[in-house]
Amino acid sequence: MVKNNRNSKNLQNTRVKLLGENTASKIAAGEVIESPLSIVKELIENSLDANSSIINISIENGGINKISVIDDGDGIHPNDLELIFQRFATSKINSINDLFQLTTLGFRGEALPSISAVSKINLISKKIDSSGFEIEFFNGKKIKHKVSAISKGTNINVTNLFENIPARLKFLGTSTQESSKIKTLISDYSIIYPNVKFVLISDSVTKISTPGTGDILEAYSSIHGNEITESMLKLELDKMISGVTSNTSIARGNRSNIKFSVNQRIIKNSSLVYAVETAYSGLIEPRRFPFTFINIKIDPKLIDVNVHPAKTEIKFRDEREIFRTILDVVRTTITHQSSIPEINYKKNNSYPENFNKINSNLYDSNIKTPKSFFDKNDDFKNNKELNNNFNLTEEKISLEESKVIGVLDNTFIICTHKSGILIIDQHGAHERINFESILEDLKKKKNIGQSLLEPIIIDINESKFTKLISHRLTFKKFGLDFEELDDTSIIIRSIPSIISTSKDIYGKLIEIIEDIDSKKITDWQYWISAEIACKASVKARTKLTINECEELIKNLSNCKEIHDPHGRPVIMRLPINTIKNQFHRS
Repeated sequence: MVKNNRNSKNLQNTRVKLLGENTASKIAAGEVIESPLSIVKELIENSLDANSSIINISIENGGINKISVIDDGDGIHPNDLELIFQRFATSKINSINDLFQLTTLGFRGEALPSISAVSKINLISKKIDSSGFEIEFFNGKKIKHKVSAISKGTNINVTNLFENIPARLKFLGTSTQESSKIKTLISDYSIIYPNVKFVLISDSVTKISTPGTGDILEAYSSIHGNEITESMLKLELDKMISGVTSNTSIARGNRSNIKFSVNQRIIKNSSLVYAVETAYSGLIEPRRFPFTFINIKIDPKLIDVNVHPAKTEIKFRDEREIFRTILDVVRTTITHQSSIPEINYKKNNSYPENFNKINSNLYDSNIKTPKSFFDKNDDFKNNKELNNNFNLTEEKISLEESKVIGVLDNTFIICTHKSGILIIDQHGAHERINFESILEDLKKKKNIGQSLLEPIIIDINESKFTKLISHRLTFKKFGLDFEELDDTSIIIRSIPSIISTSKDIYGKLIEIIEDIDSKKITDWQYWISAEIACKASVKARTKLTINECEELIKNLSNCKEIHDPHGRPVIMRLPINTIKNQFHRS
């Protein structure tokens, strides 16, 4: 029998011993400080606990070279400067019972000692009624302590990260990846604390600057842009629930924009994410997810935040009740506030920026959806009850003979026609128009790209990165020109002209990239055409004037097919005879 005891000889005569203080402090620090992100999180949480109204964060090389956090908070008492660098020294709790009624973000007294154990940290602080003092630690040892001139608040600089644990550096991401994580963290806290002005500067470039006015939508807009924010609805339930969630016109291909905080602490909870998904069930397409940020205010006695060193996981005493509350408030908000607005029948010859006039002189070849491209969705055709009243045929209908009479739910155009009533999906129709236009331009070898004045950098995972690079030339045909920046990021220098007028170009690009893994792609040229057409098309619940609807139908009448590129129907017809029969008229 072979024994797996590679160190058994060495261990036979060893005795238990206490680790040295230096080794112990590094191990303890590893539980709290895993990366530059950990440091930024701990420092800004201290700033928030200190009642700061302005927090400036500056990082170099993804925070690996330098992290600076400056706030205008309450400051630290001079007599406490050395004490705060000792483990478990804290002003936020006094006994074990305080853990169950926490009202602060920090509480364990581990952040600063952990940071000082693995880096060089310089701290300057001043309370309003005392002098300013400076203290500096390097690898856990004090090297400076003196009086220093500073305004009220605290200024912390961290350098030489993991210099004494070089192996830890190997496990960090690239500069771009670490910067992206920090940006996401600051973005989240900006929305949780809209009354605080956050500024993030990365390698001398301002990445975030929030207004700090206290308005959550203004904070959200400074992070996600106006186009997305215009689709956001405010959530509110007594004093327990607040936040924002998107209406049904906007969604993404992943759950990364569904976020939560509990008592203003960022948390991760898959059950609550599922509650939001359930609330949108049937209102947005499958495998699409909303933008949601929910703040939960709850009695601290009903939660336990001391579950994980990162303090991002918490336990609820009654998670099922929280789940039901989230589901109900989100569902109620999107169904009530997203109800049909008054239809604007006023003639208007102007067009919204994202509404493209399409050249209707399309080529004559038939455009069909390859059966192998997507799994065919036969839900529409298999619904016998629906087909008894509505015709979902792909027969050619003379749309020139139709007349727009209104729009249902800012999504479906209602027309009268000699054959009955036509209902046209505005997004699907525009998608078909754009799709055929893109293929026509491609056939004529037109330049369909728009160069960017400022290139866009996007971080992506390994599987998507490999697919993107392997089909780079195909993307370039459609105007999307990019190159490798490093192992997991690309720099985009040109985009398809058809999406260049969008207010959220970055969001459109992210949607295209995220969709790469959503289906098995067998025809990349077809898939890219369909994706670009989809992202460039007017969305459901986008308000169109009657003139715009008429222009859309005019261009649709010139298309070769009346289904969208994914195979879904664009037009439903309610025959006049069916209407007569329903009213028992011959």
